Amino acid sequence: MAHDRGALRVVAVSSLALDPLDSIFEGLRLAGGQMIRHGVPAHPGSLLWLARWHGRPVLGMPACGMFSQATAFDLVLPRMLAGEEIRIAELAGLGHGGLLSRDSAWRFPPYRQSAARGELPE
Repeated sequence: MAHDRGALRVVAVSSLALDPLDSIFEGLRLAGGQMIRHGVPAHPGSLLWLARWHGRPVLGMPACGMFSQATAFDLVLPRMLAGEEIRIAELAGLGHGGLLSRDSAWRFPPYRQSAARGELPE
């Protein structure tokens, strides 16, 4: 298992976050994981979820989050990769502003107009 090989963080992508019977949630439970937070008050990315598995954070991006340039996932992942403890209060704080759009560019790196997800300006 990944935790035996030194995995510090886990990211799950393409989960059907609205479906409590999605295999990722059952697999997480069977592997000894615990759901911490299911959903955040920011859109797109409101179905983002956070769990713990063997003391490590597991961040889940719902399938719909892969089709927007910027989502709540983009706000949480850098903090997680930096080793910060992501708590429910921080996730609740994403609700300040609520909608993540081009108008909220101050939260994200600058993207080119119509650029592919994550592509930075030249």
